[in-house]
Amino acid sequence: MKKRYLGWLLPLALVGVFTSCGEDPAEENSGEVIACDPGTTYNPINGQCVADNNASNNATTPSNNATTPSNNATSNNATTPSNNATSNNMTSANNMTSPGNNSNNNVVLPMGPVDPNCVDGQYSESLPTMGDFSAAEASYSPANVEEFVLAALEARYGVGRDIVAGSLESGVFECIDFSISDSSSAAGVISSMSTIVHECGHSYDLGQGGFGDSHFFLTDQTSFTCSQGDTTERGGKTFARSRMNGDMFGPSRPKCNNSNMPGCDFYADVYLDGDPDDGNFDGGDQGFNSVIEEATQYVNSLATGYAFRDRYSRAVSERDGLLTFLWYIGRYLHMARTQYPDAHAFILGDACYREAILSVWGRAWIYLDATENERNLGIDDAELMQLVLDDAILAEIQRVRDAHGCGM
Repeated sequence: MKKRYLGWLLPLALVGVFTSCGEDPAEENSGEVIACDPGTTYNPINGQCVADNNASNNATTPSNNATTPSNNATSNNATTPSNNATSNNMTSANNMTSPGNNSNNNVVLPMGPVDPNCVDGQYSESLPTMGDFSAAEASYSPANVEEFVLAALEARYGVGRDIVAGSLESGVFECIDFSISDSSSAAGVISSMSTIVHECGHSYDLGQGGFGDSHFFLTDQTSFTCSQGDTTERGGKTFARSRMNGDMFGPSRPKCNNSNMPGCDFYADVYLDGDPDDGNFDGGDQGFNSVIEEATQYVNSLATGYAFRDRYSRAVSERDGLLTFLWYIGRYLHMARTQYPDAHAFILGDACYREAILSVWGRAWIYLDATENERNLGIDDAELMQLVLDDAILAEIQRVRDAHGCGM
């Protein structure tokens, strides 16, 4: 039985009108780090060589672009109620079995900073396999991209296949075409596979959410639909994620701000953009629900990278993206507790958000553990790992466990 906290569904015809989200770094479209000419530097946000001191100006997906919707749609015109309004019908996340259409016995538990007596440490999932999709690869043509993507994911990462199929069925937006930078060959499509699953994950969650609700699909065994997680300005009970720009953690990895400064946070340029008080909408104006949504999709990015790791010849930043959002979760919770107590009380007082946080946290460590020695799947991941393992960050996750009653 799926874990669900259900509410009102936004009519799909209105989805594109009332939603917007920060974009995913376009480096996922390239799939590789490349050698750059003198005077230029590789930018992991857009996967291109750019002139020094001008990296983020060349981003291929500007952060105000509303073509990549999130699952936090808000509209006063939403009138279609969910047909599954059974918010008390839920099961424990630790009852998860082999996911998707790629079931196997390779079920693992997280080994990172998790609590074995709580939701995060009890979360389990079957790792992707190294299944054969050579027949689909041999018969590939640009006219059958969709079929190829589904076949490759079916062979390697069943959860990803479920996500893409669900997105295509919902019809929220064309997540495959949106995500592929090179459809001329099967190899070109594979290089964008992490982006495909990531963006289709946004599309699928958006289609399953609704007015005031945010849907987080982890697997076909575990999903959540939580309410009121957006900002107070957007009808929720949290604050804009871009306010983290002014917290105590930011100086450890400062926002790049259109530079190529070593050790800066390219993701902040994309996800923590804008000024929430200027009256103009930017992706960074979204609330806590969007932080969990992006973390959910960055787990999918890394899981997909792991599934196709034999096809990577150069380094990509799947681990970096996920670690960044685990850091953001801890940072957001710290800021909520110390500066926005009403938001903190809401998040920790809501069973849906508590279980979503802990389930995403546990699932993230399954894939971070599995990819620890896959050096092609990370760039600055070692540095980011230290930020996530900061005692102050881990203490915020412990407070979520405490609020959930773990160990009591």
